[in-house]
Amino acid sequence: MTMNTKNFKLNAKVIALGLASLLIYSCGDPKPADGETGEELPDTDTVKAVVLNVGGELFSIPSPIQTALLIQKSGVTYDKAILNAVFRSS
Repeated sequence: MTMNTKNFKLNAKVIALGLASLLIYSCGDPKPADGETGEELPDTDTVKAVVLNVGGELFSIPSPIQTALLIQKSGVTYDKAILNAVFRSS
């Protein structure tokens, strides 16, 4: 009879371990739907601009994301002719 009890305890442990593994696996992040990357882009309303006080004047400096989105929305094209010359020290 002790042999059957040992097998029962072993089977109970294996079942409990399997259920615990299944529970942990099922609690993972959901996979993104077709066409989605799973990464969300920050909303421009949630990105805060920095406000500086210089000499009693308040200046609002946009975040890098806000600046990049502003350039993208402006629709301007890249023009190499308007770039500054490269300065190289000799």
